[in-house]
Amino acid sequence: MGLSKSICMVIFSLFFFSFLAGNAKNPILVNENCSNARNFTKDSKYEFNLNDMLTKLSVSSNSSSASGFYTETSGVDPNIVEGMLLCLGDVSVEDCRDCVITASKAITKTCSVQKTAITWYDNCMLRYSDVKIIGKMETVPSYMSVGTITDHDLYVKSINLMKKLIDKVNQSAQLYADEEVDGGDTKLGKIHGMVQCIIGINATDCVTCLNTLMEKVYKENKDKVWWQMYGPSCMLRYKASGVTPAPTPVPHMFAFPKNKKGKNKVLDLDGVMINAESDESQHMHISLDTIVDATNGFSDDNKLGEGGFGPVYKGKLPNGEDVAIKRLSKKSSQGLTEFKNEVSLIIKLQHRNLVRLLGYCFEEDEKILIYEYMSNKSLDVFLYDPLKSKELDWKKRMNIIYGMTRGLQYLHKDSRLKIIHRDLKPGNILLDCEMNPKISDFGTARIFGRQQKEENTDKIVGTIGYMSPEYALGGKISEKSDIYSFGVLLLEIISGKKANRLVSHNNQYLSLIDYAWESWCETKGLNMISDEEAMLDSSFSPAEVVKCVDIALLCLQYQPKERPTISQIADMLRSNNDGLSHPKQPSFVLQNLLNLDQHSEYEISQTTLEART
Repeated sequence: MGLSKSICMVIFSLFFFSFLAGNAKNPILVNENCSNARNFTKDSKYEFNLNDMLTKLSVSSNSSSASGFYTETSGVDPNIVEGMLLCLGDVSVEDCRDCVITASKAITKTCSVQKTAITWYDNCMLRYSDVKIIGKMETVPSYMSVGTITDHDLYVKSINLMKKLIDKVNQSAQLYADEEVDGGDTKLGKIHGMVQCIIGINATDCVTCLNTLMEKVYKENKDKVWWQMYGPSCMLRYKASGVTPAPTPVPHMFAFPKNKKGKNKVLDLDGVMINAESDESQHMHISLDTIVDATNGFSDDNKLGEGGFGPVYKGKLPNGEDVAIKRLSKKSSQGLTEFKNEVSLIIKLQHRNLVRLLGYCFEEDEKILIYEYMSNKSLDVFLYDPLKSKELDWKKRMNIIYGMTRGLQYLHKDSRLKIIHRDLKPGNILLDCEMNPKISDFGTARIFGRQQKEENTDKIVGTIGYMSPEYALGGKISEKSDIYSFGVLLLEIISGKKANRLVSHNNQYLSLIDYAWESWCETKGLNMISDEEAMLDSSFSPAEVVKCVDIALLCLQYQPKERPTISQIADMLRSNNDGLSHPKQPSFVLQNLLNLDQHSEYEISQTTLEART
């Protein structure tokens, strides 16, 4: 019954929009922004609530008591949707109604699965989210467009006018003020200014919002005689009446270059084609000012660690969200390539076991990636610490293994792209507050065609100890390269020992892989669990240990064709031990490759090798 009602409501919504749009006056789109922080699935309760909320907004804007600002809520947590519509103070009821119809239809296509979105038109702003936005003052994201004609004296007059209007809006119950003054130029005519805030915030917050956006105008506007500045809680607009606007976007969010025909170019980022007109990337740019504020000026107190291509900081965005901010080192010779690669790949990938890219910044000489913040940092923090490792009971370890498997299966099989990660290791497995794993760091990843089996490279980038023999020695990349790394990861999770450190066993020093084989021959891998407390844990399962060591050794076979696929691994994890293949001894010994003696440690992070030919 509930599903039938949902379907009927969605059909009604579409019919209602189409019926009213018959007389629409085609409002002009200014910009739109989709947040990739949280997504919903098609035909879900959230989508039903979203359509319901948008229908309510359309009905409200068409009522006889229309005020120009409307809020609606539909559903309850965790599928609640809050929405708001703000029409400009000088817009008629009919134009306001037409604007919400057009905006609703367009934004649900552009932001087809995002739970949070905002769009600005010349007559209105439409915004919705699964978190509280009604009655809340926010200044991010923002968007500014400017004209082409410059006149310094007129610009100074416009600034004075806007300051006057910001003072004036304090006295308005509608939080709206506009005024027209003489520009002193017969060609450019009069100056018209307008400022407006959403209703529901107080006058003080309104003034703060407008002044914050004005600061960006001071920084970006170069004496233009026409400009407009939009935020989620307020907006400002100024023009000389004799000027026909020809807006030029200013990249507070991001503006892609145009070709001669005025259409967005298709950008080629390391062989990955991104349509700038339609791709999510144009909505994910976060200004450098916002990032500097979020990290307290890249303070050492905010520093989480140092990655392969630069430091990582904890930051707090203006909406209160904690984020991890990866700042590309200016000394990195490989950094720009990996930066472009990471952005171009991860904006196309959405999975609960992949870390989410929330935004990026490419301003001045800074190249920055903004990720969701993982409060438990990375897997290596727990595995290698004698105290923290005790927090990883067997149940948590198996949950991490299952999550890693799901994430890698998505990369290899289920996403719209086939991705070979190339650097799977504990430091690239992040853990959220509930210890759920998320694969991260796609700077060295490769895109494969659906039917493509392997690829050769002369530039081998990865971490010694996790690289497969055919990749480390011959530069051959395939999904089986990731499977080899996955096998090493399994051994580390089971044993708590480092892959790139020799293990003392029976009066000899062995690589982790050799140690695992010895253990398999002796006890089917059970003596890899050396912690007696772990074996006494109620969730501990000897059968699962045997299964995981078996799978790990299958992943570490010398010949790629003898390693299982990630889909086969997922099946093995779900099955009992009876149907598993018995592994052969892995014959790739990294100790010999590196010419190490038995007492050596080879803790080497990311490195670049030359393939043998």
